[in-house]
Amino acid sequence: MRKPVVWIVALLGLLASTAAPASNYVVRYAGSGAVSNTTDNVCSTVTPANANTCTLRAAIQQGNAVAGPHTVTFDPTVQTIVLTASLPQVTSRFTFDGSNPSNSASGG
Repeated sequence: MRKPVVWIVALLGLLASTAAPASNYVVRYAGSGAVSNTTDNVCSTVTPANANTCTLRAAIQQGNAVAGPHTVTFDPTVQTIVLTASLPQVTSRFTFDGSNPSNSASGG
C-alpha cells in the first residue's frame, strides 16, 4: 500500500522542480515604452537593461515571454500611466497589484 504514496510524492516533487520561478516587476516609469529584451527577465525599455525604465507595457511583454506566475506592482512615484497604444494581450499568469491608493491609469 505504500507504493502509491511513494509515486505520488515523487510526482509532486517532479512537478515542483519543473515549475517556473515567479517574477516580480515594478513599474517605475509612467511612459508606454516596449521591453528591449524578453530573454533577460529584466523589465527594461533600454539596452543595456535598467529596471528603472520598466513600464506597464514592458512588464506585460516580459512576463508573457516567460512562464508565470508574475506580479506587477507600481512604484509610488508612478501616478498616472499614459498609453500611446493598446497594451499587449496578457498570455501568462499575472497579479497586478495597484494597492498604492494614489495610483491611477488612463489610456488611449
